[in-house]
Amino acid sequence: MIELLGWSDGMRILVQAVGGEYSPLPPQEDAPVPLMKFLAKKAAERSVGQPRPDRQETLRIAEARFRPSFDPKALLRVVANCDGTTLELIGAKSIFEQRFARKAIVSSDRASRFWTELDAMLLAPFKIEQTLGFDGITIDVHCRTAASTKTFEVWSPGSESDAGRLVNLICSLAWDVLSDDSAIECLKNLQSHLSN
Repeated sequence: MIELLGWSDGMRILVQAVGGEYSPLPPQEDAPVPLMKFLAKKAAERSVGQPRPDRQETLRIAEARFRPSFDPKALLRVVANCDGTTLELIGAKSIFEQRFARKAIVSSDRASRFWTELDAMLLAPFKIEQTLGFDGITIDVHCRTAASTKTFEVWSPGSESDAGRLVNLICSLAWDVLSDDSAIECLKNLQSHLSN
């Protein structure tokens, strides 16, 4: 860090000495390419054809954090970027088991259906049920797409409620793309709190 600061101070002194109109002499024909020019050229070649950061597609995310009263916590996250859509489950089969993480790529047609349905839900009027209980589940939901954004907390939502339908949309995608025993057992536990 100190060395870099020294370089920048040296460059400032050099600019003041030679002036802003200075133009270096052209290199000799057989002279090697300066390192900085070589690196700049390579970086420019890599970025050709790639979207600029300010023009990239808005990152789409649908996330549900499950906090059951007597079962292990779990996280379901669906993310879409320029590489496609992925679904991630972090959870455990039971409170006595180790936590695990599973990640799966969602097929483009299934992902398209998911994001279309989610956009429609986010754009529609949305009512959160205010319910409480002892044996149930708290769910923290965060969804963001180009259409809209919703963030809320809900307790054991009914399957026909707005929150319940949104959570079930995320869960149904997980059921479609995850297949190993640990993931299925975890999803069954979560589903048991949602079916009412």
